Amino acid sequence: MIRKINFLVILFILTLPFLSVFGFIKGSFFKPQAINKLQGESFDYIVLGSSRGLTTLNTNLIDSLTGLNGYNASMDDQGINSWSIMLEHIVSKKIEFDTLILVFDVGSENVTEDEFSSNAYRWHSEISKKYVYKKFNLNLLNLSPWIHYNYWKNNKFLISSDLIGLFMPSKSNNFDSKGNFTYPSNSGGISCIDSSRYFLDLNNSNQLKEIATRCKQNNIYLVVYIAPYRCTKVMTNANTSFNIINHSDILENSLYFYDDIHVNRLGRHKATEEYIKHF
Repeated sequence: MIRKINFLVILFILTLPFLSVFGFIKGSFFKPQAINKLQGESFDYIVLGSSRGLTTLNTNLIDSLTGLNGYNASMDDQGINSWSIMLEHIVSKKIEFDTLILVFDVGSENVTEDEFSSNAYRWHSEISKKYVYKKFNLNLLNLSPWIHYNYWKNNKFLISSDLIGLFMPSKSNNFDSKGNFTYPSNSGGISCIDSSRYFLDLNNSNQLKEIATRCKQNNIYLVVYIAPYRCTKVMTNANTSFNIINHSDILENSLYFYDDIHVNRLGRHKATEEYIKHF
């Protein structure tokens, strides 16, 4: 009896990668899978970026104050290469939207085209899609479901996330129904005394040019948004082919920050209110 149970467990584990890679797990634990469930929907805008995009602009607040309908497609610990994949993913799902708010981070202009974060494994369920496996420079051997599990860093999370997707398909990983997440507020704060400065050369990023081209091809209005930093003023190019909203130093009090690069709940509310003025 125990042998039979062990055999069934092993068989199930061996089958799980196939279920994941070939789309039989219809979960929404990670953002790429959640996007699948939005197929055919329409939005006025989509927010896209890393954890700074995920935690800065609150689409619930924007929608309640403007009457618009938006979604936050940002993922934590995801760089510009992942943003490019996400844009392709959204477009491939026939999700219509007018404006892309790209939350651009300091340093993203220097990221190489083969550079991905350790959390890139969150794309594992979409790896059979051409726009995903080509971006990761995978070959047919890597696409084999078993080898595919071994390819990703942090692959220890793959089995657990697939099991959650299989048995709890509506559960999400730290984002609400509109794609948002927030950090808790801190107990106190002070204003910056000395601020650092950073020049962000937006014309130096091939990936950003690729995103801008893709937006133009799909009649999507691109806005590059520099979210608030604590005690850092970001300067950008004067001449670009897209609109820039630079709010890097709009919040001076540390009360609004969870850490140097992320706003907290209070900061998210304030930053969102300031962004709404641009609508």
